[in-house]
Amino acid sequence: MSLGFAPRASASDDAAALRREAIELARSRRCEAALPALEAARGRDPGDARLPLLAAECQIRLRRYADALVSLEIARGLDPALANLDLYLGIAHYHTGDFEAAHRDLEAARIANPGSAEIELYLGMLELQAGRLESATVALERARTVNAEAVEPVASYYEGLAHRSLGRSDRAREAFERVVDLAPGSDWADAAARMLATAPGWGPRESWIEATVGTEYDTNVTLAGTEITPGEISGRRDLSTVWSLVGGTEVYRGERFAVGALVSYYGSAFTRLYEYDLEYPGASIWVDRRLDDVTTFRFQSEFNYAWYGYQPYVALGALNPQLFRSFGDYGLTWAYAKFYGGDYFFDTVDLPSGVGPPGIDEAAERNRDGWGLTAGFVHTLPIPAWELDLRAGFNYYHYWSVGSEWRYDGYEPLLLGFSKVLPFGFIVDGQASFIYRTFYHPSTYPENNTLPLEFANVDRRDRVWQFEVKLERPITSWLKASARYYYLDNGSNTAVFNYRKQIWGGYLTLAFRAP
Repeated sequence: MSLGFAPRASASDDAAALRREAIELARSRRCEAALPALEAARGRDPGDARLPLLAAECQIRLRRYADALVSLEIARGLDPALANLDLYLGIAHYHTGDFEAAHRDLEAARIANPGSAEIELYLGMLELQAGRLESATVALERARTVNAEAVEPVASYYEGLAHRSLGRSDRAREAFERVVDLAPGSDWADAAARMLATAPGWGPRESWIEATVGTEYDTNVTLAGTEITPGEISGRRDLSTVWSLVGGTEVYRGERFAVGALVSYYGSAFTRLYEYDLEYPGASIWVDRRLDDVTTFRFQSEFNYAWYGYQPYVALGALNPQLFRSFGDYGLTWAYAKFYGGDYFFDTVDLPSGVGPPGIDEAAERNRDGWGLTAGFVHTLPIPAWELDLRAGFNYYHYWSVGSEWRYDGYEPLLLGFSKVLPFGFIVDGQASFIYRTFYHPSTYPENNTLPLEFANVDRRDRVWQFEVKLERPITSWLKASARYYYLDNGSNTAVFNYRKQIWGGYLTLAFRAP
């Protein structure tokens, strides 16, 4: 009688099995599982250069480029002649921003493997990054020709960028259209569609529409003063429903010019004070001119019309030159001027002698028709580490009305604001300002509400404090909810214009953008 025993596997057999399993996982691109297996296999056989090379290949697939460089240096120390070593080093150096090392590695890889589409792709992207646009197009086209399946749609996308920078709009369009055809629904196709939308030529480009509906509680709908309250108004506070619709599109984009159009509509309806309901449509056309890589000039024209209490109230037209200049990490400056004119449709009657100021025609002096100017700037400074934007600015105001009542100069020396990303997807935005208005004449409005009426004998002065804070949170990519608080203190030496106002509001906004 004999006893049989199965032979026990040796340590070398275990190491070989572990190595085979790790290599198989890497070859099948199951990289999350392959990496710990490769590390374990290296522990059994630290002299095998192929194992850290396979680990680097997986780390590149997982976009762990810094880790890949560590693995590749280990592999190079074990066997500098490994196949694809220079290629992987070039890829890892490219994605970690060491473009000089990437170029050196990829040129070495090209000598060893002159027919590699992947090498030509990365060399083309390096040429594009360095601004050598012509050689970039040659390398990227060569990559597509050698093996399109291995490098598309990436090669066509970057080839399109190079042709666009060279001013070859037809070839750029052809390349971007190829990306959309080859990879529909992908991030590359979406990016190419955006490039096509901003390509030179007439026709709809980037378009957007935004609709908002909400409710507001206003503590001073009538803007009533501290002493003068119109007798026909039963109260100053009211709740309203508000809504707005804004839509715009670029109708032309060239290498340096763009033309766009925008339409808007705002409305409000109060629960009691319906005579203060507002309808306010508007339209605008703008032309952008890119002066250099960091400066854009915009000229915008606007027209707006308002109905107040369902009666025609005012027509406004404006011309608005603007300048935008980026200072990189130091932020963006927006400088602007706005020339506008207003035609008010309501009539002011002349008061009987003894009621109004003596020798004054109230209908003429309170005629608000006129023209105005606003000029100023706002600078926004980003602080990325805090997810915070700070802004500050200054404004000058001038209005010259037909009647003397509304003629003034205004100065806004204090304009401060911020925008901050908060936890859980919330964004808070706040702004505070102070405006000082100096009017050219005393007001024609009385200082009291009982006879005999008294009138100021000094020029009107307004000191205006404003504060606003908004909190919003996206719900989906196209829907967001927001809340708003607004405070206004119009301190005036004329009683009818001396008032305070607060607004609390809640809103839902739907926004769509194409492409």
